[in-house]
Amino acid sequence: MSKWQRSYTITIQGRSGRVYTLTDPLTCVLDIDLRATSSVNPAHFQLLNLSPQVLADLEYDSAIDTDGKGQLVQRPVVFNAGYVSEGVQPVVFQGDVTRAFNYRDGTDVVTDIACVSGLTAMQKALVQRARAAPWTPQSEVEAIVATMNPYGVTLGAVGGLFAGYAPTRGVNWIGSSWDCVRRFANGHGGDAFIHLNKVYVMGPNDALNVPSAVPQLDATTGLLGTPRRAGWNVDARMMFEPRVQLLQQIRLLSSVSPSLNGTYVVWGISHRGIISGARDGGAETSLFLQQNTIPGVKAGVLVTPP
Repeated sequence: MSKWQRSYTITIQGRSGRVYTLTDPLTCVLDIDLRATSSVNPAHFQLLNLSPQVLADLEYDSAIDTDGKGQLVQRPVVFNAGYVSEGVQPVVFQGDVTRAFNYRDGTDVVTDIACVSGLTAMQKALVQRARAAPWTPQSEVEAIVATMNPYGVTLGAVGGLFAGYAPTRGVNWIGSSWDCVRRFANGHGGDAFIHLNKVYVMGPNDALNVPSAVPQLDATTGLLGTPRRAGWNVDARMMFEPRVQLLQQIRLLSSVSPSLNGTYVVWGISHRGIISGARDGGAETSLFLQQNTIPGVKAGVLVTPP
């Protein structure tokens, strides 16, 4: 394993409509929390010492940044990160700005940016749809998520939570598209979440069949400290690793706690730290791993995204 010189690129739209691409050596402090649950997936970035023109344009205030109908203006943001030694910067976060302001901290001017994946689609997308039986869960999820497409959100994957379900009655969807998707998933023992502006509707033991650059977590791939069990789950820390993917399968190998070794599903990812060409500082990734199978819970499926 050879990892050196963290790097990042953040692409963000300003108040003027101009899209800015910012990268190191500008200092970025990051705090990203990703979960495969119905809770929102937020990110928080702090950029230091931008030019006066840029930091002013990046401000975002819910009292000011509205369209002619009094609704908030969508401000997309994409964050990529990686290592110079690996030559790649995968997308770590994609969403919309919820708040951005500037303040002085000693000699630094900090641009503080808060974001949520799929926020505008959650708030604005509406559905009004009725279908008589027979209908399929897959087609209904696709139709509801299609109403979120104008806000940059598309369908990621549908898991095995609807297996064996054969509707015998008609169905009506009306109201918030996001609420309808979540209720549909929750009603069948699953969850819906938005990650990288894609909607995933998954069962509790489902996983994504995706090629991963990090199929195993051990001392050679960046494992830090000793993993800790929490019920059927395991919390593990590792060196900053932006290539690990939500809901991928990963094999844990710990020489200190071999009883925890096995295959898990990455149910949560947290990235925290600093990336800078001008300042020292560390960065870590924390993984929330769920056991591949849980006794008494419906067996999951390995889903290949379209």
